[in-house]
Amino acid sequence: MYKFYVSIDENGYPTSVPVTEIADGLVEFIAYTTADKEYFTRNYLHYRRDENQNWQAPDNLPSLTVSALLRSQQDQGQMIADRDQKIETLQTSLTTAQADAKKAKADATDAQSKLITTTQTLIQLQQMAVQSSQAQAQSASSNSEMKTMLVQITQAMATLQAGNTKTTE
Repeated sequence: MYKFYVSIDENGYPTSVPVTEIADGLVEFIAYTTADKEYFTRNYLHYRRDENQNWQAPDNLPSLTVSALLRSQQDQGQMIADRDQKIETLQTSLTTAQADAKKAKADATDAQSKLITTTQTLIQLQQMAVQSSQAQAQSASSNSEMKTMLVQITQAMATLQAGNTKTTE
């Protein structure tokens, strides 16, 4: 795409040589093909800007409408390419999200398994505590042996709870 700027008279005909830098009082002419650019720069005095702000080519030169259609087709092709790129990016993001969800599910299953193991261990410790209480009631063993056993059970439960806290984090 080539852009030129010219001043025009009251009838829409250019009154200055086309330039590529915009300036006050100049209107834009866009050439979509190299051929249109060459025709305009050589014959700019014969082109006219109509009341709808569209440029009209002289009768002896190709219509600018064809060039505009070609440019529109190119623009649409670029839009399709951009859309396809966006779809590809979204598909990649979706694949990544699915992999992350699968990993999170596996992590949750692992955590649940550890929780079940911890719960079973706690139940066993509770049973040991009950058995210890029963043994204390039935046994005539010394008070210090029972205290040692209870300290060991308490320590085992504290260790298990510390491990359980790490698992849930």
